[in-house]
Amino acid sequence: KAILLDIDSGGGEVEGNFELARMIRTIDVNHKPVVAIANGQAFSGAFSLGVAAGQFFVTPTGGVGSVGVIMQHVDFSKNNAMNGIQVTNITSGEHKADFSSDFPLSESAKETLQKEVDRTADMFIGLVAEMRSISEDKVRATEAALLFGEEAVNINFVDGMVSFEDLLETMVGSNFVGGFTKEQRMGTMKFLKKKSDADVPVE
Repeated sequence: KAILLDIDSGGGEVEGNFELARMIRTIDVNHKPVVAIANGQAFSGAFSLGVAAGQFFVTPTGGVGSVGVIMQHVDFSKNNAMNGIQVTNITSGEHKADFSSDFPLSESAKETLQKEVDRTADMFIGLVAEMRSISEDKVRATEAALLFGEEAVNINFVDGMVSFEDLLETMVGSNFVGGFTKEQRMGTMKFLKKKSDADVPVE
């Protein structure tokens, strides 16, 4: 009757990520409710999949966010020189060896990579803003920060804080067809908060 995505990931590759997010949202809208939880962490690429669910939660000690893109170039040219290694590229096309790790990155190649990072970041920010119904400016203002607890709830990056076990128990034990309504979600959060408070040991 529903799908629960148990996410614990620091992120990953860009390729295919946004397409998978769209698929998750399509399933939620057209087939059956999809709920996600950052059961530990859902950062960067993992966060883009979490926000695609109809509802998204985080554990009390979990984190979400890192809405940004990183690309790295490693320059081994000095290490090669120290080891007596000289690399010669024989290429067709002016830009074929632009990103070779055996040579320093040229300014023009760096600009090319920066443009692609910015383009992908714009796509990421737009996706999060759309899926969570918040402004792109609000998403961009996080500057790819990691967000935890109430901070993530307050910015509407997630719908609330709950343990994985309690969320699963709530979904299994309720008429979940159609997902949580706003009233059900608020009621569930109040119930779980009372339950959590009751579970705190007293010394």
